[in-house]
Amino acid sequence: MAQVALAVHGGALPAHLVHRTRTPGSPGARLTGPLRREAGRAVADGGRTVLQAGRDLGISWPTVQRAFETYAEQVLPETPPAAEAIGIDETRRGKAVWWENPETGKWELIADPWHIGFVDAIGGQGLFGQVEGRNAASVTAWLAGQPENWKQAVKYVAIDLCTTFRTAVHRALPHATIVVDAFHVVQLAQRHLADLRRRLTWRQHGRRARTGDAIYTVRKLLRRNAEDLTGEQLELLTTELTMMGTFGKQILAAWRGKELLRDILRLTPKARTHLPRPRGHLSRPLPLLRSRCRLRPPARTRHSRRNRRAVVGRHPRLRDDRDHKRRE
Repeated sequence: MAQVALAVHGGALPAHLVHRTRTPGSPGARLTGPLRREAGRAVADGGRTVLQAGRDLGISWPTVQRAFETYAEQVLPETPPAAEAIGIDETRRGKAVWWENPETGKWELIADPWHIGFVDAIGGQGLFGQVEGRNAASVTAWLAGQPENWKQAVKYVAIDLCTTFRTAVHRALPHATIVVDAFHVVQLAQRHLADLRRRLTWRQHGRRARTGDAIYTVRKLLRRNAEDLTGEQLELLTTELTMMGTFGKQILAAWRGKELLRDILRLTPKARTHLPRPRGHLSRPLPLLRSRCRLRPPARTRHSRRNRRAVVGRHPRLRDDRDHKRRE
């Protein structure tokens, strides 16, 4: 049998990893066991994709995928290692695959594009497991299937603001403390600030903001962090919102509350190692946050036609425009 040497990253494969075939490069080429293990190791430990490992080793990606699965079964432990804190999050890959049941005539989902991953949040042990689906039953089933000593070792579970994950953790790990990651907390604060700005703008003008309005001038500055604003931009933001009156002061108070929330999140021990020190001295961060947010926004209302007429009736300029249109 002739040996076929393959070049990998500028060099040739070792002799014990080469193909052995009657005709070099023929479809019936047989692969040695070490070559299959090398393919699985390249994906699992080498950080290569299945496709890239197949190109480097000169074999098809289905063969690399099978070699990777075999290698993973051999090296992975039967149960995940103990961890004090775990993280749960979903990821999307591929497309959904449906199958029509010939008996019922209904379409059934056989491959869900959403997968849920379980990782070590602080120990650096990587991925513990991954399940298909994005519902509480999938999360609960995986957690419930772990050994009892592993579940008792978990004290904290980091999730996003998904109520599905929270419900599943309460069922499977009732003793664990649920922690929301800082990114989603700040994202939620930004979303509420934007909702408040739009709602108060409508209450003041009876319409959306447009060129010439003070809130329209600073709308993009409200999305930015305080440390990213220049002195002129910060002065413009404060001046324009103050000149708006009560509604502008409420928006400014909400923006300051959001910035103070970011400062509080910077006080964590982990954040001190790689983030700059927070602005100012926050000896009592939570009371200060409450004082900044003392101005409570008005209750959320639906802007029906009746509400719009009421808003227009309170503004002389808008009322004059309405009367002028009626005379025309």
